[in-house]
Amino acid sequence: MKQQHLFPGEPAPGVKLLDPCARRRDVLNVIRLAGADGSTLHDCCRALGLPPDALSVRITALWWDGIIVDSGRRREGCVVWICRGDTGRHS
Repeated sequence: MKQQHLFPGEPAPGVKLLDPCARRRDVLNVIRLAGADGSTLHDCCRALGLPPDALSVRITALWWDGIIVDSGRRREGCVVWICRGDTGRHS
């Protein structure tokens, strides 16, 4: 069988590519829904059913972009992330 050459970025036949923006939105939604309680990497992993290495880069990108911030708290040894503007403090 002759091997076909693919253009860069073109998936092999039958292979579905994941939308990295969708995964970033999913992580942001988990953190946003947690409100002032915030979410850790492990919280996001449990909510989305994905391993840490699939989500840590998304959390880092959201932090670099200033969309989420470190609440100053830790849970399960992890940073508790909140959306910018959430106080992270309980009334």
